[in-house]
Amino acid sequence: MSDLESFRILIISEQQETIDELKKISERIGCSIEYAQTTEAGLELLKAELFDAVFVDLCVRSVGGRGVARMVKLFKLPVSVYIVTSWKGELEQSLLVGDGITSVIHKPLSFNEIQDLLNALKQTNA
Repeated sequence: MSDLESFRILIISEQQETIDELKKISERIGCSIEYAQTTEAGLELLKAELFDAVFVDLCVRSVGGRGVARMVKLFKLPVSVYIVTSWKGELEQSLLVGDGITSVIHKPLSFNEIQDLLNALKQTNA
């Protein structure tokens, strides 16, 4: 039994491979998963349901991952936002904080990294 079994995760990605990888990792950890393939659908889910974390692609169409984070912050939704990207460059920390982004996760995705991030989130929320 995982300490993270009660965690609810939302994945927002247009890339089925990213959704599949994050679902596999999150389910292995024991989290409950929802996903959306558009930012609009993801934001509707965020407004309608409670989630502990949202994983969103940096370059998801429409408003992008940073835009999703800004909307979460604007609506004061109680969810941590993690940006997922294959871009190897550094994102400016002040922009991340200003947008309300908890952390950036670089592909390829790592089970241990995701598990550590969620465990740290659980400790913060405890």
